[in-house]
Amino acid sequence: MIFLAPSSTRTRTGLFISGVDLIGLHRAAWLIPFRTGVLVPDYMVVGEDFGDSHTGWNTGHGGDYWGAGTKGTGGIYAAGFWNNTWDFDARCGYVK
Repeated sequence: MIFLAPSSTRTRTGLFISGVDLIGLHRAAWLIPFRTGVLVPDYMVVGEDFGDSHTGWNTGHGGDYWGAGTKGTGGIYAAGFWNNTWDFDARCGYVK
């Protein structure tokens, strides 16, 4: 899981990354864009099937991400944007 959240004063934004194990944490960290200007959701929850098995970070050849990436974007459980008050809004998000 990866998500943005405001500070208590709402003057800054924090990025939180979480995983149930080390591989899950690495998989969530790969969701951080490498360049500026890339539109990404405010939150995203992915499962073990998220990713593309043909990319270098999750090939099935005995690497750290062995066995991952069988469903591509079908492995996304939730993704979207917070509303103007930083709350979940089903109109601007997806939950599987």
